[in-house]
Amino acid sequence: MKNLFIILLLTSSFLKAQEGKQDTIFFKYDKNYVLFYDDYKKWWDLSYKDYENEILKNINLTNTQGYFMLKAVDTLYNLFPKKVFSLKKYVETRKFYYPGKYNKIVDINILKKELFNKYKVFFTTDDNGFIKIRQSPYENYYHSFYPIKYANKKKYPKQIKDTLFIKYDKDIFLKRRNPVSREISYLIKDRMYRSSEYIRFEEKKKYTNISKKTEPINFQDFLVNNFNDKIDDWTLSSYLSNYVIFFVCEKTYIKMQVIDVIDD
Repeated sequence: MKNLFIILLLTSSFLKAQEGKQDTIFFKYDKNYVLFYDDYKKWWDLSYKDYENEILKNINLTNTQGYFMLKAVDTLYNLFPKKVFSLKKYVETRKFYYPGKYNKIVDINILKKELFNKYKVFFTTDDNGFIKIRQSPYENYYHSFYPIKYANKKKYPKQIKDTLFIKYDKDIFLKRRNPVSREISYLIKDRMYRSSEYIRFEEKKKYTNISKKTEPINFQDFLVNNFNDKIDDWTLSSYLSNYVIFFVCEKTYIKMQVIDVIDD
């Protein structure tokens, strides 16, 4: 009986070790598409306009709408990969993008599931080194280049977004009017009391003659279908920022801007 217990214990330990085992994948380091924290620090002291100029250079060089910012933890040598991939070609595909026809921003949740949670990731360097990165489940690896505020829009590619039509439901959204500016905004009722940080939809313009119409989605169903209703405000805000948002109230279409609010 004692021997049987030892065998079962060893088997269980072996299976757990196998479950935690990851394959390794290698990518060629692209300094304009992959920024390490130490490289990114040189931008910290720049004015926002100078920072934007650096961003614009990278947009033109990568021809993408986002970039990776990673933490290098070690450089190894004497590794012999069978294949080295281009990270840009690997992830800049419809499989990794946010849902829609036009979106070209990588969905960080898909990225984690299909890449960083599945593989140990290394980047090759010119001196035959292999940069090992920190892979934490709580880190965000991919960042959008947008929004860009000050630069001449003719000098960089425009971000083309898909549109989300959300059915206005007074049981889900709390309507408010600013007593000074008279601006109208909406809070998400079941989220505003859960955290000090929450999201506000601010009215920008009303339309009654939108020609390209689609059936508006129920916001609660949208949360469940996309996030299983387990999502923090930052992730939701990041997700929604990649879309043009309209609230649909009968025959009126209200264009919204998604704004993060911190209420102390």
